[in-house]
Amino acid sequence: MKKIALTVATLYTLALAYFSLTPVPKEASTLVNISDIVQHFAAYFILSLLWYLYWRKIAYSSILALTVGLLTELAQKTVPYRVFSLTDLAANTAGVTVFAAGVYLTSILLKRSQLNLSKHTILRED
Repeated sequence: MKKIALTVATLYTLALAYFSLTPVPKEASTLVNISDIVQHFAAYFILSLLWYLYWRKIAYSSILALTVGLLTELAQKTVPYRVFSLTDLAANTAGVTVFAAGVYLTSILLKRSQLNLSKHTILRED
């Protein structure tokens, strides 16, 4: 399972970098009505998720996703048909942050529910 997670995360990262640096034909850009900000948010949320499934560490997946987002935005400054955008970078960061916060909050809730369950179990045994 870990090899599959690594393969999927790596392929997604490479595809994201590729599509972030290639020109978008006008026909394709008019077919998609989803906001650019929503696309960036979702892409980096998914990137964080895929790397989290491999590492099971919020910090690792977040750092990698933030680095990919920053490097692709910086690389867009050097590509003639792309532009660096702080808005895109903020949307990338928001996607990573929301994912990390969701994992963190979920882990807290699971720990609390396990504690509550163990309290009830102890009370029943007495």
